[in-house]
Amino acid sequence: MDQSGKKLVFVLAGLALAAGVTSWCYRYEAAHQATAFWGTESAPLIAQPAPVEIYELKLLGGEGASEKEAGLLNLGRRYQVGDPRELTNARGMVHLRHALMSDSNFRWEMPAESEKTDWRWCLRFYDAKHEVRVVLSADLATIGRMTTGEPFPIEAFSCRPMTESLQVYFEDLGLISASTVE
Repeated sequence: MDQSGKKLVFVLAGLALAAGVTSWCYRYEAAHQATAFWGTESAPLIAQPAPVEIYELKLLGGEGASEKEAGLLNLGRRYQVGDPRELTNARGMVHLRHALMSDSNFRWEMPAESEKTDWRWCLRFYDAKHEVRVVLSADLATIGRMTTGEPFPIEAFSCRPMTESLQVYFEDLGLISASTVE
């Protein structure tokens, strides 16, 4: 009886180890491109409960614009930055964080021309040492990444797989109206 109990414990421990490795491999495959896109310092800010704010961006036109100019952001074109709205504890923020870290929500084969995109929203994830700004197009179908000191998103991609969910979420937050959702 003792011998079969030990065997059972070893079998269960082996199953637990196999399940853990399988889970880790699945999560790696589901998020490794998104993690690489956001970067090793920025991905934890997005994935974990770091503070987050949202700003509305309004195109001013013209080239250039220093990020140091008050209220202006350079994304290849000049944008006026609206007042921040705190979203850290907003309903659904955990789901948004998860969506931003999921490879299946991006079309990696469809890079966007960030300088020509009509950016409308900027999510700022930050802590005491680092920040990342996630910019979204007006139709919520294109996403780009900014980090402190960079003049415009290094990379931008289509995020069409999550566009409808983003539109519903932004509508629920009162950022857009149902009439703007196509």
